[in-house]
Amino acid sequence: MYGFNGKSTNLRLGKHLALQHKMEDYQSSSGESFPFLELPPELILRVCDYLDSFTVINILSKVCLFLSDLANDELIWKTRIRKRWPRKRYPAVQTNNIDWKDACISRESEYRKWANPAEHMQRKDIHFGICIDVAHITKNDHLIIGLRNHTLYNFKISDIPMACSSDGVAQDGENHSIYVNDISSKTTFQKFAHEGWIWAICSDESKLCSGGWDAKIKLWEYSGEEISSYKCGSAVLCSSMMGNEILAGTFNKTLFKIDSRCKEPIASQKIHARAVLCMQQTKRWIITSSESKIINIIDRNTLKTINTAKIPAGYPGCMSLVGNTMYIGSNLGAIYIYSFDEQLGCLAYIETIENGHEKTVRSVRQTLGCIVTASKDSMCKIWEPSGTPSVIHTLSSTKEKDEICTMDYRNDKLVMGTGEGTLSLFRLKQTNT
Repeated sequence: MYGFNGKSTNLRLGKHLALQHKMEDYQSSSGESFPFLELPPELILRVCDYLDSFTVINILSKVCLFLSDLANDELIWKTRIRKRWPRKRYPAVQTNNIDWKDACISRESEYRKWANPAEHMQRKDIHFGICIDVAHITKNDHLIIGLRNHTLYNFKISDIPMACSSDGVAQDGENHSIYVNDISSKTTFQKFAHEGWIWAICSDESKLCSGGWDAKIKLWEYSGEEISSYKCGSAVLCSSMMGNEILAGTFNKTLFKIDSRCKEPIASQKIHARAVLCMQQTKRWIITSSESKIINIIDRNTLKTINTAKIPAGYPGCMSLVGNTMYIGSNLGAIYIYSFDEQLGCLAYIETIENGHEKTVRSVRQTLGCIVTASKDSMCKIWEPSGTPSVIHTLSSTKEKDEICTMDYRNDKLVMGTGEGTLSLFRLKQTNT
């Protein structure tokens, strides 16, 4: 439980007295008396321990001002997390810029659904029959898929029919596995998009961006209409979009900057000794990695490298940066945690996650409530978002040695694509009301 006890600190005692005074003030000013509110504050907190944090923060807080004050007390949620997951450093990288209410909701929600995915998640396996090189979930819940045969698919996730089970067992006469032709009518568009493998996809609310081995970046409407095309001189291996600006990292070691309002790239810079494999960006910085094992922190205005870093072993194959926390997956299967200083533009090593994967980590994603990694070892792992994290759950591809080539996780939806052409989609079960 997370409630206060006889060993409460002076700080918690002060919070207790403050809550009690607020409760008395509320009942005095309203002229009303509610039996629940007549309980001592520590008992009200103990009752709240049996409710999930979302209910307390978003529903119970609407009952009265006293419960609103209680639900908005950051110390309560910080304490609740630390008592629920003791001896775990959270967040993994220390920061003062964290909303403890959102953090508590996210941690409880992610743990609940992934500790028991059979109860909370649905799974659908869609067979394309050809290698899926990249899968991307947009902010507005579209699923964009790039295939080895140069085809680009766009599905609205809500249009994809889901099975009733999460473990591959059909229920109610419904099969969790289908072929893409079975849902071809559900596609927003399907088209031959590039003259080479499609290797990179990014998006914003109004447009999509794809990059391929034909050395081109292409912009698309969600309807499938091509907006513009840009030549990048070599295969595009990674991309990122912020506003009107698109960044592309290429096989020939070069970073391209593109303004979607212009007809040609507005700047380019050779930044690595080998191919640019992945990137992240903030308002001030671009962070790139390469097979040369070096991570570059680049000034986004000048494209000049300001600082560099290096992981303990191997080279970075994927990265995820949220706030000041960076997760890096390596070609050797290790996962590293770094702290990123936005002011100085530098990375600091924090720790290595033990027993990561047996092969190359292809994708990593992070939320306040979990870390998700996918690897060529055919495993997708959901981790606690803390220091020395434990695995909450492990997903696997439909075939034992079918390598996972791509993974994305957003809005309670997880998708992973394999070398043999199976796309597995997981999303929360729909409840009937």
